[in-house]
Amino acid sequence: MKIWNLLSANLVAASGIEISERKGFIRSRFRETWKSYVTNAFGADEINPLTGQAKSEVWGGWGVTLIDSLDTLWLLDMKEEFTEAVKKISKVDFFSG
Repeated sequence: MKIWNLLSANLVAASGIEISERKGFIRSRFRETWKSYVTNAFGADEINPLTGQAKSEVWGGWGVTLIDSLDTLWLLDMKEEFTEAVKKISKVDFFSG
């Protein structure tokens, strides 16, 4: 049996409350990690999960985490955070280096 079939079967079997709880858990974990990224490494390529320090020049120095997070910010209805991220990205020079 394919993994997707197992996952979708579990999802269909879950009650609406369980699904809602899962969504809430995912949203809260993302908000927590996003806050840490913004506080410690906003605009950097990565944040070190053990130290919380920014790591730049890993993927070109143009904020890969910031760009990669845009769709998640939008889907989790974090529109203010999305707007701030877009403002930061608009200042990135993709052609230097």
